Amino acid sequence: MITIKRILTKLYMRLTYGKCINIINYSHKGFKKEVYIFNSDSKEGAHTTPFNTIIMQDILFKDFSKNVRDYVFLHEVGHTQLNFLFRTILNILALPIIFSFFASLALFIYPILVFLRYSTFEAIGSFIGVLLIFFISSGLFMLLSWPIELHAELFAIKNIGITRYKKAINELNKSKKKSIFSRYFHRVRYPPEKFILWVESRCLR
Repeated sequence: MITIKRILTKLYMRLTYGKCINIINYSHKGFKKEVYIFNSDSKEGAHTTPFNTIIMQDILFKDFSKNVRDYVFLHEVGHTQLNFLFRTILNILALPIIFSFFASLALFIYPILVFLRYSTFEAIGSFIGVLLIFFISSGLFMLLSWPIELHAELFAIKNIGITRYKKAINELNKSKKKSIFSRYFHRVRYPPEKFILWVESRCLR
C-alpha cells in the first residue's frame, strides 16, 4: 500500500506542482509523516494530496525558519485529520466552481468583443453578466474552501501555539510579493488571519 501511495503521489506531483526530489520523515509535536519534497516555481509551499500524503516545496527548507516549516507541516497534518471521504467530496464539488472562477477571467474579454462589434449597452450587459459569474463562483469557492482551511489553521495553532503561529504567518507574509489577483485568490481560498484568531479565541481557549 505504501508503494502504491508513493507511486500515485509522485505521479500527482509531476502533473501538478513539480518533480519529487526527496522523501523525508518529518515529525513535530508527536505527529510523524512521510513528506515528499518538490522543486518548482509554484507559489504553493505545501499541499495535501488526494491520497492523504503531504508534499512540501524545497524552499521551505532553504529560505525559511524551522518555525515556518513546523507550522506548514502541522497545517497539512490538520488536513489529513479531516474525514477523508468528507474532504474528497468537498474537493470534487470545488472542481467545477474553480473552473468557473478561472473561466470567468477569460470571459472578461467577451464584453470588449461585444463593444467592438455591437453597442456600448450590450457590452455593459455582458460585462455585468461576467462579473456575476466571477463573484458567484468566488463566493461558492469560499464557502467550500474556508471550512477546510480554517480547520487546518486551528489544528496548527493548537499544536504550535499562538505566538509561534503569528511569527510564522508574519515571516511568510513578508516573503510574498503578490499581484492583485493573487491576493484576491488567496483571500477567496483562505480565511483572514483575524478571523482565524477570533475563532481560535472562541473555540480553543
